[in-house]
Amino acid sequence: MPLDERELSYLWDMENAAKEIIGFMRGVKFAKFEKDKKLRYAVERQLLVIGEAANHVSPQLLGRLAREQPFFTLELWR
Repeated sequence: MPLDERELSYLWDMENAAKEIIGFMRGVKFAKFEKDKKLRYAVERQLLVIGEAANHVSPQLLGRLAREQPFFTLELWR
């Protein structure tokens, strides 16, 4: 079953938000994260992007991704 463009764009948003978080957090210790309000807000914003996009992914695609990639369960983000 091919993915429609809208669902692909949601997955793209989720992937890019996750990459942003990885970039923000690279080399950052928890103590720095805890003290840096801007960094916390930046990470929180990207988590919101992931969550919002996950809410728009169809249950059919969720099932397909869970079967193909057992570690991939968007329910964790909801």
